[in-house]
Amino acid sequence: MPHLIWHGPCLSTLYNSHFHDDRFIRMRYSIRRAQIIQFLVMRLLVLTPVSSHLVAAERYEAVFAFPEEREFNISYEPKDNAVVAEFKNTHPSELQSLETYDETLIRRVLIKDLGGQGTEVKFILRDEKSKVIVKRENEPFRVILDFFEAGYREKTDPVTGLPLVSTPEKTSDNQLSQAVSNQSGALNPLNAESQTFQLRAQVAPKTASPVFPAANTHKLMIPGKDSGIKTAEDLLSKIQSLPEGPGNTWKTFPPYIYRLQTSELKAGKNYDAWVKQNSTQAMSSHEAMANYAGQLFDFGHESRALVVYQKVLAENPTVFDKNADALWKLAEIQLGQGNFSLAQGYYEALQQKHPDSPLAGLAALRRLDLKAIKANLAEKPDDIAALKNELPALPRTVGTKAHIALREAYWGVPKDQIKAMVPDYQSVPKVDAEIAARIQDARVNSDSPRTSFLMDSILFSQKIESNAWNSETATFAGSYLERYHGKATEPYRSQLLAKSEASLLKTIDQSLQNQQFTEIASIIESLPKSLDELKNRSNVSWAAAEAYRRLQQPNAAIPYYEKALASAQLKPNQFRAAFWLEQSLIQNQGMLSVKGQDQKQSLNSKLTSADQKVWDVWKSMKDEEKRKAFAEVQPELEDNVKTSIRVKSSPKILLEILGQDLATTVGTASNSTKTVNESTTTQSPSVKMIYLLSDLGKRFKEQGAAADAKKARSLLRKLDIKTLQADKDALAIWTTELQKLAEEYREGNDYLEAGRIYALTGKSNNQWEGRAEALYKGGLLLFRSGRKDEAMAAFTEAASDGNNALYAELAKKRLEQLK
Repeated sequence: MPHLIWHGPCLSTLYNSHFHDDRFIRMRYSIRRAQIIQFLVMRLLVLTPVSSHLVAAERYEAVFAFPEEREFNISYEPKDNAVVAEFKNTHPSELQSLETYDETLIRRVLIKDLGGQGTEVKFILRDEKSKVIVKRENEPFRVILDFFEAGYREKTDPVTGLPLVSTPEKTSDNQLSQAVSNQSGALNPLNAESQTFQLRAQVAPKTASPVFPAANTHKLMIPGKDSGIKTAEDLLSKIQSLPEGPGNTWKTFPPYIYRLQTSELKAGKNYDAWVKQNSTQAMSSHEAMANYAGQLFDFGHESRALVVYQKVLAENPTVFDKNADALWKLAEIQLGQGNFSLAQGYYEALQQKHPDSPLAGLAALRRLDLKAIKANLAEKPDDIAALKNELPALPRTVGTKAHIALREAYWGVPKDQIKAMVPDYQSVPKVDAEIAARIQDARVNSDSPRTSFLMDSILFSQKIESNAWNSETATFAGSYLERYHGKATEPYRSQLLAKSEASLLKTIDQSLQNQQFTEIASIIESLPKSLDELKNRSNVSWAAAEAYRRLQQPNAAIPYYEKALASAQLKPNQFRAAFWLEQSLIQNQGMLSVKGQDQKQSLNSKLTSADQKVWDVWKSMKDEEKRKAFAEVQPELEDNVKTSIRVKSSPKILLEILGQDLATTVGTASNSTKTVNESTTTQSPSVKMIYLLSDLGKRFKEQGAAADAKKARSLLRKLDIKTLQADKDALAIWTTELQKLAEEYREGNDYLEAGRIYALTGKSNNQWEGRAEALYKGGLLLFRSGRKDEAMAAFTEAASDGNNALYAELAKKRLEQLK
């Protein structure tokens, strides 16, 4: 060992900075000439404890490392308030790194070349609050100048390495200096290769009164008085007097900070029995007691575990040197209790005492969490965003990978999103594809249901935000919503359910607009059970029904039309759902070979009910709504009149609309109604109308609706058939139907209407062989009704007809009689 020479007062007086020039410390060593010198400046930030009694203090170390021993002198110059370090046989060029130093403690650094004898480094301190400790270490040989503020004290106990907390007792700075001088001494050898001079605050002997000031001193986190636990009965009594469950502070943290257990959470009715059965074993040794406390922690009862851990701390803190799990759980308990300073200290102690333990990586993670908690409480999104830059330094192990990925998600999003989330985090972070990929990769390393829930929530949100709804998203949604439910999943689950619905509806609406019916059917069929309720939504059920109907699957469409009808609020939507339900039932009847009377009755009953619903909704609609709906379904209405005797609503709807259209307008090719003109038939409008009105009359008659049949035939009178002379079939139908109608009026003693209809058929159809007969009959009925002028006109036209001499002659005779 090198020889150590002291000059001047004891070490404690060095920190006063108010002594004369001759009051200094000199350390002289005989060493070999150095080939290489390295300088390292390390700035250490002392975390501010939660307690309001403590103030943050700064510290950094100037480390001069040499491959060989080297002679040096350290002195103090009161005039300049400077510490002077003289290194023998050292050239200034070897100290070029000294251009970097901490200006919070040092005002300036001056380097002086001593002309081949060595180099002098002068550290001019910032003020009288700046202090320094000189340390010398071996292997490699190095000289350390430890600069710090006057208020700085170590935060860990030098013996146990466990954190220190402030003590409430008050004393003076002189008492503190005296206590340090008496307890720690000037020289404290740590090992065979190292000697350190260091100011340390230590716990006073039990026989002495506390002498540490409240503002700037610390003590071990050991109960100040006897816990009173002497027997297993005492232990049980103490535990049962404390509340169950985890610390309340856990609830105030961001969602990604929660209890991390190294073993599975214990639960069940056997807890009380377990506590009693194992209390005796717990009292057998401090190790057993620590294990007992750990089991209490695993049950989730942190306050109860803490009191047991405190007893171990008070009696044998070295247990934590051997048990990383116990130290971890103790740190977690303090975090959950809101004792952030203690938690910080225990996490640091775990890293120092158990660097090879997997828990050391989690402890490093927790130290960042403490920063996040502080920034979140202060609502400083910039500070939270800055934490992502510290994540790469964390060890990525099986235990930390998932948690690091989570924090990348919460800390790596844009600042405006972080600002929107803090402090309550009511929404899932919206991550990009890169972060989502890392979360997906780390998902297999999830160590708890909550970790999996958060990761899956972020992945689920990203899938919904970045892609249209598809089968993959549906599968993920199904697994997520089925697995996660209950109060602990809120508000994320409800938000993601709402987003799922919005995404699903948007995709379905777009597919329906683009007539992508196969895609819609695929979405519906892949919909998870957890989203089955969406099928009851009117727009979803409508889209599904339309898709299956267009894909010629009416049987699959029927239940969705029923759902759409049940959920529709607006009358037009109700009409559409009811009408297409009816059409699907008609189509299904035609496609299926129904066997069995019961099945036939069931289908017929459904069709009758749907048909009645169509008519009921139609009657309740406004005229404008009716017109729009009619334009949408006119072809199907006309087809129903021709093909289905059971459907009564379609003939009625057609009769109502056509009656309105033909009431004041003659249905020619140029002036017929718009809805009729929009028909896709290749026939001219009037020809098509003749056939349609004829079919209407027949259908009403088959259904026993004689009055409606008469109204339908009466509409034929509104048609101008002069342009249809070339279509003999249409003319024949028109003539025949009107003659039938005329006979009905005659048999009902309505001679006027009968006469006019007969006269109309004769006047309009010039090529008809029965023209003279119709005009003659019409003239007779008109004369009988007292319409002599109309009768004379009919007889005149009949008399001039050359196709039927008999009725022409009869008409002439009638004219002579009337004259």
